[in-house]
Amino acid sequence: MSAPIDALRNIGIMAHINAGKTTLSERILFFTGVSTHMGEVDDGTATMDWMTQEMERGITIAAAATSCPWQDAVINLIDTPGHVDFTVEVERSLRVLDGAVALISAVEGVQSQTETVWRQAAHHGVPCLAFVNKLDREHKGFQEVLDDIRERLGANPVAFQLPLYDGEVFVGVVDLLGRVAVRFDPASRGARILEGPLPEDLKEEVERARGELFDEVLDSDDLIERYLAQGDLPREVFLEAARAAVLQNRIVPVLCGAAKKNIGVQPLLDAVVSLLPSPQDVPAMVGTNELGEETLLEVSRGAPPAALAFKTLHVPNLGLLTFLRLFAGAVRTGDKLVNARSGAKLRVGRLVRVHAGEFSPVGGGEAGDIVAALGLDGVVTGDTLCAPKHRISLERIRVPSPVIFVAIEPETTDDIQRLSPAVSQLLDEDPTLALERDPQTGQTVLYGMGELHLEVVLERLRVDFQVSCRATRPRVAYRETIARQGEGEGEIDRLVAGRGQFARVGLQLAPLAREAGVEVVLASDLNLPPELGKAALAGAKEALAHGGRRGHPVVDLKVIVTRAEHRLVDSSDHSFRAAARLAIENGLANAGPIVLEPMMRVVILTPEEYMGRVVGDLNARRAQITQIMARANHQVVEASTPLSTMFGYATTLRSSTQGRASCSLHFSHYEPLPGNLVADLP
Repeated sequence: MSAPIDALRNIGIMAHINAGKTTLSERILFFTGVSTHMGEVDDGTATMDWMTQEMERGITIAAAATSCPWQDAVINLIDTPGHVDFTVEVERSLRVLDGAVALISAVEGVQSQTETVWRQAAHHGVPCLAFVNKLDREHKGFQEVLDDIRERLGANPVAFQLPLYDGEVFVGVVDLLGRVAVRFDPASRGARILEGPLPEDLKEEVERARGELFDEVLDSDDLIERYLAQGDLPREVFLEAARAAVLQNRIVPVLCGAAKKNIGVQPLLDAVVSLLPSPQDVPAMVGTNELGEETLLEVSRGAPPAALAFKTLHVPNLGLLTFLRLFAGAVRTGDKLVNARSGAKLRVGRLVRVHAGEFSPVGGGEAGDIVAALGLDGVVTGDTLCAPKHRISLERIRVPSPVIFVAIEPETTDDIQRLSPAVSQLLDEDPTLALERDPQTGQTVLYGMGELHLEVVLERLRVDFQVSCRATRPRVAYRETIARQGEGEGEIDRLVAGRGQFARVGLQLAPLAREAGVEVVLASDLNLPPELGKAALAGAKEALAHGGRRGHPVVDLKVIVTRAEHRLVDSSDHSFRAAARLAIENGLANAGPIVLEPMMRVVILTPEEYMGRVVGDLNARRAQITQIMARANHQVVEASTPLSTMFGYATTLRSSTQGRASCSLHFSHYEPLPGNLVADLP
């Protein structure tokens, strides 16, 4: 399915959970001829939800990729998860995509995870279309959804279509540009499209909406004059102007339909091809060369190759599969590349085109392509693969820190032996997953993004790797930081096996802004052999990672090693690492240690009659209510609340509202734990 660069469309489908992303993807596969059947999420037959856990739960867990032809273009499509626990799948997908379709349920409008993925797309500069789905159900008005997009996403939504009804039944769309009513024949499962004249009662509304469409799109004096003189523009001329407006992020084209009823999918594909960018239309990717200088990648198939590894997957009977977005050059089977991060030299084995859980061999990939390679050992998410003589590093993919953990214990001796390789594979695939050995209890601790995330990981261990583990109840991943500047000193002076061990390290600690991370450096005037300086830095970093005074990792501070004493014979790497650890321990005690707890943004949709009960329960959970909005016959409550109080909240909410309220939880930030609660921490 090779295509010129300007005929490629690398797009993702993103939305809140249950908005219909996978259903839309299945219809796209059917109407483009890639699939001969329409898979359904509800009965576990969706092509794009191919993992066992996805079929059982009816949700997307991992981003699934495929390619399909439409018109003269090739669309590389990634169906992303809608659940917040798997938001890194959206993040790393958007990092390599050129455009996106934001799916919005007409029933609920813009939801919390819609806002999250929209911000992610904006961060990466990804132009978007919006598709208002589920218009076949009882829903908000189409104009209400447009207002939602404008107010909650800060975008400029412009309707390219209006919904078409036969009485109260949703039957198709109105193409504003062509002034035609477009119906999708149910007998052909929507494959047969019937265009006809507008109903009389819609003509005035269509002209008003069409005028708004032209007003928003046209910003060229020449085109405006031509439009005013002729009263219209040729379709291709208007679409060219609309495409420019999309690429400039001036407008967000809004289309509509009902994927479940096969309505509106083909016009959406037309819009993807005509309005979303090709790899040549987006700003050139910026990389860093071996000298640390910024350089622009040439989006050309004749340039030196440069590719970003954005996802890895262990496939039974195949091995490690690495998903690559090629930003420059071409990669063929047998080519030699280098990992810019590690410097490791690699030979490209088999290259494959991915279709959900199926893989077909291809001879190579070229600039703009998304392909996958087998056997690239040592490559992790965010690595840049490039030509050995043209080394370049691309910006790595942002990975959020885990906020929750469980202690796990294999049930049998066989499980113990299988656990390490199984977890190693899962860590390769999922950069938000972390595994540690608790030095105090000896337990194996698994960190993740939420209860569902860890639940899925444990299920995968059991089903995919035949490893059964007992797990504790989920617990909060606290952090520590400091309130003020402080100093610390550590000294090692002893005999070990008849040999002296000496090191003295002094350091200063200073707080940094929230989410700034950790910085550990040597003072510029420090007189210390380089190998001992490196050991002091390593010891300080180890101490911060392994926990402050209450055993939690220390974040958001800067450490400067200001003093160091050594002896020519008695000082060693080991003694300096140990002295630095002691200095950190003493310094933290002097700098006003603070425990930080993860705060969640919770969004609740509840009928008015349960508002008192919902708000009262939130107050009991130390929540701070930030906003209450009326939406149709429901109320939307937004609050900031500690993660520690929210375990099992979804079940409690359903129980207290007779199943009529729903909620979503999103990690927001860390903030200090109230002092009266610190003593109660385990």
